[in-house]
Amino acid sequence: MNKSGGAISLMQKRLVFPEATAFNRIVAKDKILKQNMAPPGVKKLFKAQIERIRCSYELTSEKLNLKNSPDVPKILIIQIFLKGDAVNNKVLEMIDRTFGVPVFFELHYADKFRYCASYRRRSKSDPSTWVLSGYLTGNWIEKDTDTTPLPVTLSLDSLYRTILKAMIPLPFRKGEALDALISRVDRLRVKERDAGRLESRMEKEKQFNRKVGLNKSLNELKQEIENLSK
Repeated sequence: MNKSGGAISLMQKRLVFPEATAFNRIVAKDKILKQNMAPPGVKKLFKAQIERIRCSYELTSEKLNLKNSPDVPKILIIQIFLKGDAVNNKVLEMIDRTFGVPVFFELHYADKFRYCASYRRRSKSDPSTWVLSGYLTGNWIEKDTDTTPLPVTLSLDSLYRTILKAMIPLPFRKGEALDALISRVDRLRVKERDAGRLESRMEKEKQFNRKVGLNKSLNELKQEIENLSK
């Protein structure tokens, strides 16, 4: 899924954070590994894909003169320097859960970077538990690209949601809330993965009747994908 028409120009540029919010502290990788109960395979990927991690900015109520809330007590900007041009989402989730507050990642590789984030919200059934959506990832941006200031908002919650909205590759439907839109993004990704698996099965299938059945299912999935994309 890569529909640039749904994203606004905000995420095509480097965000400039106020100097007062600068944090610039290295995050020890060993600390992240020790604090998480992630499976051994995820921790192995973490070691293979992550070069270093730095908390570059801390956006707080005091530093930005914005109201905070239990859902968005503060926002952290976490720079992740990669060993290659890709990182597993399970690795991102492991890092994300370490901080316990809303996070925006800057993924750095070579001379480029990209923004990435999961929509973090409290569980309706258990407010002490955080729920993370699938990851929203922008396009790679040259490090010397144009810059843009943070959006003007009245609260940290609004700032968080405004930046998230800029990362979503789908258009808002009339009256659609952010939660519903991100849920639609997650469902779309599942359908796209299912369609990819069906296409692979069709390529390998030799029996005509089975191939016809697979093609019918694939066309139905494509229609669902089209409906979710609008």
